[in-house]
Amino acid sequence: MSNAEKLQEIQKKIFEEIPGAIACALVSAEDSLPLAGVVKSPELDLDLPSSYYNEAFRAVRKAYEAVGWGNPLEVLIVGEEINVLLMCISPGRVFQGVAFTGQTNLGFVRAVVKKYRKNMLELLP
Repeated sequence: MSNAEKLQEIQKKIFEEIPGAIACALVSAEDSLPLAGVVKSPELDLDLPSSYYNEAFRAVRKAYEAVGWGNPLEVLIVGEEINVLLMCISPGRVFQGVAFTGQTNLGFVRAVVKKYRKNMLELLP
């Protein structure tokens, strides 16, 4: 099994472990493309939200750099019905995005992603 396939398997595990998950993707911060991902609805194309959320993560990273705070570890976007958590996997290179319903426990989402972070880092080029 290739590293790309292993990353895809990890995304499936993250998605399945988080109740209320709508989508999850490991995204390249360099080109905004998902490296691996899973969506609840096949009509959702991960490329579009990945590029927008990458811009949000970049903006936060620039703000941190401007004031000398180092690298942000996560960005939380709270919506009326859907929340999105962007977690740094490799600073400036890769982040994990998870979209989930408002009823889903944020701490649980964080814990599940952290559980697989080391595995994802080992598989990245």
